[in-house]
Amino acid sequence: MDSFCPHLESCLMLEKIIEYELYTFSTPIEMLQSNRKHKDKNSNPSSPASTKLKLS
Repeated sequence: MDSFCPHLESCLMLEKIIEYELYTFSTPIEMLQSNRKHKDKNSNPSSPASTKLKLS
């Protein structure tokens, strides 16, 4: 196995790091999106844009 792919271990490490970064970066983005939804709801509740945000 090692002779087949000498970089296997570092590949797996990289994969773990990418997964971790995707996980940590996805959380703040979701928080930002929900903040934007609240802002839209408060500023103009009857606008089509805020309705779209609520549905998605």
